[in-house]
Amino acid sequence: VVALVSCSSEDPIDLAVEAPGPNSVGTARFEIHDAARTRDLIAQAWYPTATVASDVSIESLELEPVRTRYTDLLATAPACPSRTLPVAVDAPAQSGLPLVMISHCHSCTRLSNATTAIRLASHGFAVVSVEHAGDTLWETLDGNEADIDTEELELRTADVRVALDQVLAGGTPVGAVDP
Repeated sequence: VVALVSCSSEDPIDLAVEAPGPNSVGTARFEIHDAARTRDLIAQAWYPTATVASDVSIESLELEPVRTRYTDLLATAPACPSRTLPVAVDAPAQSGLPLVMISHCHSCTRLSNATTAIRLASHGFAVVSVEHAGDTLWETLDGNEADIDTEELELRTADVRVALDQVLAGGTPVGAVDP
């Protein structure tokens, strides 16, 4: 597949999201229960907030025992600029925001796209990243890597749909979004 894009001076590209936006960013972890599939998921919400953000360690957004595994993994990794995130944990969200849903990469976690989610939230978007149980970094490190096949992709699609339904129904840290 080849995509060609052409721009002229009459139609400039908006690069406004290349820099952080004007909003402080809040984040909150929440759980999703899908009774129809007997499946429990973890999600992370990122959203504009009036609360002042501070640098928070990435692993502090996890619960035990994953928090310790994350800490140990980072201790052996090369220096990385995104070991902390500029967020306000569990801060109240603004309401009426446009929503972006994120499905993390194969064998990753809901925090894998944290810097992208933070950038979007700083520009006024609510972002929800769903962690796909059974296809995370932790299963891969334990030798239980999920196959990327039609069944897994359908499972991941259903995860995002049930998370979207829960967000639209309210009662999540994202607050009211603009459907």
